[in-house]
Amino acid sequence: MSKILDAASACDYDSLTDLLLETLVEDIPYDEMIEVFSVLHNNGEQGLAMELLELIINEKETEG
Repeated sequence: MSKILDAASACDYDSLTDLLLETLVEDIPYDEMIEVFSVLHNNGEQGLAMELLELIINEKETEG
């Protein structure tokens, strides 16, 4: 399991956000991100999931 998925599963949302920001410069595996968003949704963290998704979309759009 990846560090990002571990953080999501452990409800360690500060670490999750930090790890996500660190990995934005790399290609994030889509299947891993789907799992992270699924965990967030199941933990009732839909708002955080939306914020992180918007962050990823904005970052990828600015990359070109």
